[in-house]
Amino acid sequence: MQSDIYLTLSLCKEIGGNDMKKFKKAAAFISTLALAISCLSCTVFAFDNGYNHATEYTGSTLSNCITSATQTDWYKFTLASNEVPTNCTLTLTIPDNCVYNLDLRYREGSSGRPKVIANESTVSKTRRRTIRKVLTEPGTYFVRVYSQNGTKDTLDSYSLKISYGKNT
Repeated sequence: MQSDIYLTLSLCKEIGGNDMKKFKKAAAFISTLALAISCLSCTVFAFDNGYNHATEYTGSTLSNCITSATQTDWYKFTLASNEVPTNCTLTLTIPDNCVYNLDLRYREGSSGRPKVIANESTVSKTRRRTIRKVLTEPGTYFVRVYSQNGTKDTLDSYSLKISYGKNT
């Protein structure tokens, strides 16, 4: 903090020289610029668009650690028209002392934000959350895993199993 103040004063002195009016204008400008940058970074990081970078589900059990209170993990899989309807089961096993949720989302077409079609926030005694849903539309489905109350565990990972198969 002290070094930030010194840097600001040094910049103001550099810009304004010995002229007090220029010094005050430079100080006001630097303060406004710092505030603008601060607000910009908050806006950028607060917008959740992680689904654009979702990890493709390849058929194996997925695992990861939630290492920050705001981390959201996204996974996706795509069903062709000949693969629906299909039963889908999502099973999330979470570490002790953590409260993680998951939801299933669907996006029709190749653009737009996926809409929630199912979610689960009830924890069983075995630390598992499960969603069972019949998927009837072809397209891309997204699974989001996130901390409900900011709990995280940097050592123990959650595991996510996604299973689906054509109804006969």
